[in-house]
Amino acid sequence: MYKFGFETEIDVHLGLMPLGVRRKLDIAGLKLPLESWQALRFEERCRLCEEEPDTLGVEAYAALVRLLVEGRPGQWVALPALPSPRPWATQEARARIEARSEAAGRPLSAEAWEALGDEQRYVLWRLSEPGRGVQKLLAALEEFL
Repeated sequence: MYKFGFETEIDVHLGLMPLGVRRKLDIAGLKLPLESWQALRFEERCRLCEEEPDTLGVEAYAALVRLLVEGRPGQWVALPALPSPRPWATQEARARIEARSEAAGRPLSAEAWEALGDEQRYVLWRLSEPGRGVQKLLAALEEFL
């Protein structure tokens, strides 16, 4: 399966988009509406879960997404190019994640941050956004640490 354990709302048919795919789309500079995601065949959703823009190539991944959604309901949207480092890998992101996790009662140590991969940092960055509840953030921290 292509989801994290805490993504309990995502079923085996991938009716909702996993956070890992959202990260890949951000890297590829695309936003894909849920309507377009759900219009894809299951095999196509799995392919977007399996492919990695850092391995396949950012442009190649973006071209794959555009090809798969062509002629389907909804429309992809081009996003601005990501700065370097990626927003979820910055000191600002780390500070936000640390503050939110500490406020939620599950502090994130410097060692734990260093051990996280790019995808895990992305997930924590998204789940630590202002206005989000802390339940998913806590579940992700529990899963990752």
